[in-house]
Amino acid sequence: MIDSTDSHLRLTREVWNGMHLDDWGDGKEPEQRILDLCESNREKILDLGCGDGRHLIPLVQKGLEVVGLDISPEALIILKRKLNELGLDADLYCGTSHELPFNDNEFGTVISIGVIHHNLWKDIVKTMKEIRRVIIDGGQVALKVRSTNDTSQPRVQIDDFGYTAKDTAGKKEGVVQHYFTKEEIEFLAENNGFDIVHGPTEKQYECKDSESIKARWDVILRAK
Repeated sequence: MIDSTDSHLRLTREVWNGMHLDDWGDGKEPEQRILDLCESNREKILDLGCGDGRHLIPLVQKGLEVVGLDISPEALIILKRKLNELGLDADLYCGTSHELPFNDNEFGTVISIGVIHHNLWKDIVKTMKEIRRVIIDGGQVALKVRSTNDTSQPRVQIDDFGYTAKDTAGKKEGVVQHYFTKEEIEFLAENNGFDIVHGPTEKQYECKDSESIKARWDVILRAK
């Protein structure tokens, strides 16, 4: 649920609704490392920020039990249609990453690719606590988040912990996004009952204008 005071979350939902209606996810290939991680532990999977099914659909096709949650109702409508066309099924929920409608210890794996940075720091902290609550001991979490080295969009910093900003141009204009340091990721892992299995590893990609950089952190955690 999105509280009436959370204007930044309402804008995030509206922007992502528009992006999905504009076929944002079409043609985006799943990350093979994410598929491999989920196949290595065939417990129930939570795709946190599933969008229109970039990872969820191929995982369901492999016979895995996957639950999807996304802030965008339009993304879930599109995803449901795709699943129906393929003769597949998955439980889908509309909501936010920091208030998960799931039982304790319900999942063996959680994946969240390019999602949790769309929050203020206080909700990122809540998100990590929620992920730990719903995952079993020994379960693995794969995260991809924005790095402070990202320069892909013009932005303005807002008053929040660390470096949180709003894009001042582009498809996500006005949307809150937190830009992580390696130390922040390590802090969140240590303080929420996770060991770091891999990373944090920063990957940088040159943007089309050749003058700016898209920078992301990849990390895999294991619940203690």
